[in-house]
Amino acid sequence: MDAFTIICGLNYPFELGRQYRVPIRFGLFWLGAFVMVYPGQTVQITGAAVFTLIFLTEEVVTKGSHSPLGAGAG
Repeated sequence: MDAFTIICGLNYPFELGRQYRVPIRFGLFWLGAFVMVYPGQTVQITGAAVFTLIFLTEEVVTKGSHSPLGAGAG
């Protein structure tokens, strides 16, 4: 999962504006690097959860849908 996170951080065509795309890419790259350096099970699970949350949030935001996590709010 760590190498996949780095690859997505470097290559995935995020459809958000540049002001969000650059920090997300930077964050995913360093998240993957951190998980590689500290390969404990807790770090792996947390890294996978953060990656999934970022990826799904980006997909929901760019498609104009409402986030499933915020279904009760608003």
